Amino acid sequence: MDGLFDRHDWSGKWDGVVDTLPLSACRTTATVPYLLENTGFRIDFVGLMDHTNALPSTRTQRYMVAATKPHR
Repeated sequence: MDGLFDRHDWSGKWDGVVDTLPLSACRTTATVPYLLENTGFRIDFVGLMDHTNALPSTRTQRYMVAATKPHR
């Protein structure tokens, strides 16, 4: 699972790190599944975590990716 983060979502001790992490400001649910597929995983599900996102403590939308690595 991951979150749909913008650069401004990072603050405090993370403020200086955000520019060094390649997926730290990724506002799409497509990047993680794309990377998983490119490393041999089959994507089973991608979707928003509605229950978690409805909580008042959730500041950034969260999503889940379920993937399977086929046997070789």
